[in-house]
Amino acid sequence: MAQTTIGKKNIGRPAPRWYRITKKIVYGLFATALFSSTLQRFGVKDADVTMIAAWLISIMETLGAILANGEDYMVDDKETPQNPS
Repeated sequence: MAQTTIGKKNIGRPAPRWYRITKKIVYGLFATALFSSTLQRFGVKDADVTMIAAWLISIMETLGAILANGEDYMVDDKETPQNPS
């Protein structure tokens, strides 16, 4: 596993996987709370808010897992297995 670094040279590179996962979890928790409180202000029952939030999160996470636009992360030559021929 590569060492995590902080610096201007990292602009344009993907963040470390552990950071992207943590960010997704934290944002999901805050977005769910915001979404739930907004629905409650409109008079939606608590049980319905939970069901709507759960379905929305499930659908969005599934969609995010299967979407692609043809771009791939760069593979470092050092990480590519060498085939001695």
